[in-house]
Amino acid sequence: MIKKLRYKFIGIASFAVLVVLFFVFLLVIGASYLNLRMQTKAVTTVISENGGKMMVDTKKETIDFMTQESQYGTRYFSVILDDEGNIGSLYDDHIAIISEDDVYKLTNKAAKRNAEYGFIKYKTNYYSYQKSTNDNNEDQIVFVDATQDMVDFKAMVRTCILIGIASFLFFVLLISALSKKAIEPSIRNIENQKAFITNAGHELKTPLAVISANTEVLEMVNGKNEWTESIMNQTKRLSSLVNNFIVIARMDEREDIVLTDINISDITKEVCTSFKTVIEQQKKKEEYNITDGIVIKGDEKIYHELVNILVDNACKYCDDEGVVSVSLEYRNRIKKNGAKLIVSNDYKDGENVDYSRFFDRFYREDKSHNSKKQGYGIGLSMAESIVTNLKGKISVGYSGGRINFVVMF
Repeated sequence: MIKKLRYKFIGIASFAVLVVLFFVFLLVIGASYLNLRMQTKAVTTVISENGGKMMVDTKKETIDFMTQESQYGTRYFSVILDDEGNIGSLYDDHIAIISEDDVYKLTNKAAKRNAEYGFIKYKTNYYSYQKSTNDNNEDQIVFVDATQDMVDFKAMVRTCILIGIASFLFFVLLISALSKKAIEPSIRNIENQKAFITNAGHELKTPLAVISANTEVLEMVNGKNEWTESIMNQTKRLSSLVNNFIVIARMDEREDIVLTDINISDITKEVCTSFKTVIEQQKKKEEYNITDGIVIKGDEKIYHELVNILVDNACKYCDDEGVVSVSLEYRNRIKKNGAKLIVSNDYKDGENVDYSRFFDRFYREDKSHNSKKQGYGIGLSMAESIVTNLKGKISVGYSGGRINFVVMF
């Protein structure tokens, strides 16, 4: 349990770090891209406002990053379209490596777009464009080579990703190193609880044995009556509860249990046979479909207890005249390995039940704790602990008016 708690802490903390890093780098990348768009749009706007040519007013520099030298360093061209949408005139004095065919294709792509401004990838280059109307009321499109800007932006994104991965790995290692220290208070609480349960269980066994023995003496002297029977019944119930407490505490401590090959088909049949009379007395039906010869790595005693808990729970909560079914088959029927145990029962009122809490200790779906269905809500918790020790997985669900417990090994 302590290892499981530690791994859970590392997982949650690492996920939180991952989310924070993701949003931080997303914000950085987003801000960089918006800055790129803002700068390239500012350049295309200046060219558009000057009739398709770069002319920077040195007396009034309205854009911080643009100077008089910008008109010589910016690679751009502009086209004016005629009434039919064809290229009427072209100004390309400030760009060299571009053909008339390239100009035509770029102009055609930009003209078809609804956006007045944007980026176009053409071959291996990127161009920012802006559509506008010049002073002569002619349609004008300005193209600025933004290839280097996009290359720099992509390089920045790759750097952010690498830094993010390195940062995440660093934090995971740091969290792992400090996790034991972080969960020390929880470990102490768990150990104190285990010690209390074990000690209290052993301390309660003696008075319970004395009460049971004295009651038996009274019955021998005065005969049985409703009071002595009630005392014996409640003593048995309390003894069962104490034993369950001790079993749970031991299960939690058995993290390094030695698993050997066991035939779970025979054990499952044995448990089902023991419940046959109980099911018949309750006027319910049983259905068993158990594949012979299934062997897994496990422990006979605790697997027997697991099946006993699940079948007992199914009998207890099965509807009157309902069906309790137990199915055991290979997890992989073709390779004939693993095992899949399904224990289910009819339960018409199970539609709105919170099945996620079924394995919580002391949880009972019947909140009134109806005495007709005796129990303390720790059986399924014990089942989960057993499955964990057997390196398996247990789940519960509801479908077709039936509760289904599925155990996978």
